[in-house]
Amino acid sequence: MTLDLKALKREVRRSGVKPTRLLEIAALDPQLSRFVGSVPSAPAAVLATLSQSADIPTRRAVASNPVASASILDDLARDHSLQVLKAVAMNPNTSSDTIDALVNHSQPTVRAATLRYSPRPPGLLERLTNDPHPGVRMEVAGDAYLTPAQLLVFLSDSNPKVRERALINGKCDDAHRVNALRDNDTQVRFSALNFLSLGRKTSLGLMERAGRSRASLTLQVIEALSRDESPHMRARFAFYLRTGEYDNDIEPSEKIEIARRLRSDTSADARTQAQAILEGAHP
Repeated sequence: MTLDLKALKREVRRSGVKPTRLLEIAALDPQLSRFVGSVPSAPAAVLATLSQSADIPTRRAVASNPVASASILDDLARDHSLQVLKAVAMNPNTSSDTIDALVNHSQPTVRAATLRYSPRPPGLLERLTNDPHPGVRMEVAGDAYLTPAQLLVFLSDSNPKVRERALINGKCDDAHRVNALRDNDTQVRFSALNFLSLGRKTSLGLMERAGRSRASLTLQVIEALSRDESPHMRARFAFYLRTGEYDNDIEPSEKIEIARRLRSDTSADARTQAQAILEGAHP
């Protein structure tokens, strides 16, 4: 017999359904088990039973349920599934002692998931800031609640992917992005250049955030960009130079001089952009 899943889910959502009936429905199909485990109206006894299910998505549904009790979540915090553990780490009903244990979990994805826990226990952000795994530090580097001092730690992180994530944090100012144009990693420099240029495209409606200062590029920085060791970087800079994003930072004569040099660049894309500048082309 084919199950009418929609009708059964409607029954689950109705108030007053007995726990025994909910468990009967959950036993009919994994989809129903997961659904029952996720509904906020599920009684504690039902969630406790489903938290022992052999089906991982069902246990994850219980771990994500906003009415799951701290005791159920504490038990699920010993689960072997990383998906379940991450759901426990993000559930606001999880006890602070369990969160404290998950911050020390051997798997970095579980430790990173505690960043989504609210309210955050004192010292959580600091502990994750010093996490040995770059994947965890990347998550923290993008956090909206970092202090300026904490953000600086990530901007100087030993891992370029962490530094790159810090650059796109909303609290990062343009002065730090200008400094990142000298980074020893090509992708970090590339991201810094793109983010700086993006903030200048006011004609496309991409206005800078209110109250944020816009850092100008010095001629020294512009010269360095035009001579960057990465052909991809030089080509991208030449494109932005052609589109006029840096016209407020550079004299027309200096722009022409750089374009003349880039016209013989080893990068075909840079040469194309430079030629367009010299011919007075517009984007």
